[in-house]
Amino acid sequence: MTRFLTTQLPRHLLFITGFLMIGLTSLVHAETTVDPEQLPPWMQPEQLALIVAVDMDDPQKAVFKDALSDCVSGLPEAIQRTLRKGGADLPKKVTRAVNRQFSKFDKTMRKELREEQTEAWDAYMTAFKSTMREVLASRMRR
Repeated sequence: MTRFLTTQLPRHLLFITGFLMIGLTSLVHAETTVDPEQLPPWMQPEQLALIVAVDMDDPQKAVFKDALSDCVSGLPEAIQRTLRKGGADLPKKVTRAVNRQFSKFDKTMRKELREEQTEAWDAYMTAFKSTMREVLASRMRR
């Protein structure tokens, strides 16, 4: 398992990073009608419905876009950094690195949200974490 993580994972991280950048670029240039299959996993209709339920104003939306971009692009970097450091129990260290990225995203947004938005935000973050973990796990299995 450790040999797989150190030899195969960097190649997968490059793929994930490319995939994430393509997804973010497609969001910037999205048309008014979007095919759900063309969206990245963290922006599927279910995720978008949860984002809309948060009911963010324009300044919050700007912070959200930046924080989401930082989180999504930071995940492969955090995993790569952890793998380069190596050591015992790499899966646990990778999980911690991923959780730190999620926590940073969550804290950034909680500073911007109003009290009445936090419940909807919690639902979104739960779904976002689950989706991103599935994406990362599927990339690691390849």
